[in-house]
Amino acid sequence: MTRRHVIISGTGRAGTTFLVQLFTVLGLDTGYSDPQAKVFARSNAGMEWNIQRDDAPYIVKSPELCERLEEALQNPEIVVEHALVPMRDLFSAAESRRAVARKGSPKFLVPRGLLRIRKPDEQETVLAHRLYSLMYTLARHDIPLTLLFFPRFVNDPEYLYGKVRFLIPDTSYETFKKGFDAVSRPDMVHDFKKA
Repeated sequence: MTRRHVIISGTGRAGTTFLVQLFTVLGLDTGYSDPQAKVFARSNAGMEWNIQRDDAPYIVKSPELCERLEEALQNPEIVVEHALVPMRDLFSAAESRRAVARKGSPKFLVPRGLLRIRKPDEQETVLAHRLYSLMYTLARHDIPLTLLFFPRFVNDPEYLYGKVRFLIPDTSYETFKKGFDAVSRPDMVHDFKKA
């Protein structure tokens, strides 16, 4: 049986959990009914799914897709209808990972032990390679893509509504804005370039 999905992936530390929380509040199939489910306090991240699970929801968020999407697409039952990829400057995405690691999660520096790299100063390179791998796979399989500029999309509901309206055609802006306001936490966004 064909399973259709919209995926959310990228470097991480760029608002992907916020997107799943918002889509959960708006009633999309994210696999969660509570927008705070599976969000880890130390990293303010979570709500991930393995797209290869038979019970994977319509909206699948996973940084692993950067490297495993090609493998997943070999399964003819998995169809990716669209990809949402938040874009944050590489320094800030890497610095956000380093900040979480300084809080006591050194394994967080390199998602899933990629290449066993543990050096904080290599994060930008690792993240760039992961993002390229994702983009290459999306292009190879001609999967429609929406890029979301971070932090704009977590601060500007009109911008985000325009970008994701194809997912929620029956949702008014007013309803969207209520959901946005319910899960938005602008205080969680750090500008590492100013530091």
